[in-house]
Amino acid sequence: MTRVLLIADTERVQRIFQTMAGQGVLLLQTASTLALGEFELASFSPDFTFVQSRISGFSGDILLRHLDKMLPSGAKLVLLAGDSEDAVQAKRQGRTSLDLSLEDALLEQTIVALLTGGALPVIPLPEAPRSARPAPAKTEAAAPVPAVAGEPVPQERHVPEEAPGAGEEAAPVAVPRVVPLEPAPVQPPVVEEYPPAARLAGKGAASAFEEVMQQAEAKSAPVDVSLLGVEDRVEVGKRGERQEAPGESGRVPAAPTGAGKGAAGCYAGETVADALARAEQKKPRRPYLFIVPVLVLIAVPLASYLAGKSSLPEKQTPAEKPAETAPAPLLPAPAQIAPAPAAPKTVPPVAPPASSKGVPPAAAPAAKGIEKLPAMLEGTRLDAEYGKKHPGWVRYIGLRAEYKLFKENNVYRAIQVIPVAGGTITDDLFRRVLRQFGGVDSYRIESSAQKGDYLVEQCVTPGDAGLTIYRSKNNSKIKALVVYYR
Repeated sequence: MTRVLLIADTERVQRIFQTMAGQGVLLLQTASTLALGEFELASFSPDFTFVQSRISGFSGDILLRHLDKMLPSGAKLVLLAGDSEDAVQAKRQGRTSLDLSLEDALLEQTIVALLTGGALPVIPLPEAPRSARPAPAKTEAAAPVPAVAGEPVPQERHVPEEAPGAGEEAAPVAVPRVVPLEPAPVQPPVVEEYPPAARLAGKGAASAFEEVMQQAEAKSAPVDVSLLGVEDRVEVGKRGERQEAPGESGRVPAAPTGAGKGAAGCYAGETVADALARAEQKKPRRPYLFIVPVLVLIAVPLASYLAGKSSLPEKQTPAEKPAETAPAPLLPAPAQIAPAPAAPKTVPPVAPPASSKGVPPAAAPAAKGIEKLPAMLEGTRLDAEYGKKHPGWVRYIGLRAEYKLFKENNVYRAIQVIPVAGGTITDDLFRRVLRQFGGVDSYRIESSAQKGDYLVEQCVTPGDAGLTIYRSKNNSKIKALVVYYR
């Protein structure tokens, strides 16, 4: 019987392969993640490996390259492609791919054909939907042409639709209504200001143009020279006042004088630059905007200094009194109190309670371990009967291994990891157990001894955890693992 490994997390794909396994077509081993698939490849040695694209977040190209290095000799790898891009990647690497968009029955027939080496079933192509109504006739509008008096206006042209086939009945086509273009209004001829005789009376084009310009200059009034500087002058005044044009106001004064000063204190005919400079000079200066910040910066340190200085005599007065009483002859007083031995006797009873109270904080770290279950136990199943038979121990069963944890004072002190079905502990699982339960990433072997078919290694870590590794004597693979807190 063909041995098949399925690496997929889709319920539909797993159901199809399980149905075929129930019919005796194949011997199935399933893995829902890429890491479990690697473990099954090492222990199962399948003839065919079907891997779903995009599993564990990897593309089909990466999955094929990764699993190709782990396949045993003679094994075949098939990609279950979810889209055309993954199928192209599989074809590029010379691998077979199956389209997951096929129906269940057709997908099952294709899998059986791959396993048995038979001909692949023909995949029916989807029929293109036929349009119920023909497209309306296309109307091509002529480009707009400027209307000229005495010429006919062009009409729109119709492009007829291709005739339907002989076997098809022609549906009624709605003929669009053609609206004739209205003729553009003919503008009356413009009466020229200058008679054409002036241009065409036996003279060339250049002489006609010069004559027209001379007539225009003769009709134009002479320009006052004083108005040439008006363009950079502006009247600065109230917004409500109307600004007169140069032609309406007459002659503009050459310079602002007292007589040209308006009611708002502005000068008529003043240039923009002069008006802005004069307005800037008239702005009231506000020196307090600069004085106030300077005064604040000076007052704050001064106030703090005075406050500290005023408080110094109060603090120094008690210090001066002991200095005055120091020379006082009070030396006989200690001599009189010295013979009293009761004080040393009362001190030791007080010290032991203090030391006894200080012991619990030092003993608290002695309960070393972890309070919560490691994250790697998510998805495992709790064996409730094991805890009843073995007090203090709990057992969790997973897909690749079983985990036994010892709990004391609400703290997990040790964990045993044993692979299921005679497998081995992978390096990835070993690192996760060491990191999540022991809190370390490295270890050092202290001693190694052979016990039966196993090689037992006693190891220490940089932290408080200890480590015992049981390896196979033949291939040095990890068969069991114990992490504990000392």
